[in-house]
Amino acid sequence: PPAMMVDPDKFFSRAGVASLVALTAVGLHLWHLRRRRLFPHPQVLLFGDSLTQWGMNPDIKGWGLTMADWYIRRADVINRGMSGYNSRWALELIPLVLREIPRPPVLATVWLGGNDAADA
Repeated sequence: PPAMMVDPDKFFSRAGVASLVALTAVGLHLWHLRRRRLFPHPQVLLFGDSLTQWGMNPDIKGWGLTMADWYIRRADVINRGMSGYNSRWALELIPLVLREIPRPPVLATVWLGGNDAADA
């Protein structure tokens, strides 16, 4: 019998092939991240008062956003800035914050003191 020739345009739709290629690329990327132990990402905790809270403000290009940009695809930057909090209140809050995040942070900033001069 004669060899059957398959027309690839009829056998595979172009959209189907593109989807398969995209899924394969995503799968290989995730495999690569897991292999390099970058998935799940390590966490960076920013903890403090309003200086920390406003660090994620895009209108002023805050320092927290800059840090998140530096660590993009390498770490998750978590902001727990509490405007108006002083050191005493922050000490009471830190155990709750650490319980809230799924893993211990690999890096943490603590920026307090600006509100300690106020009588609280």
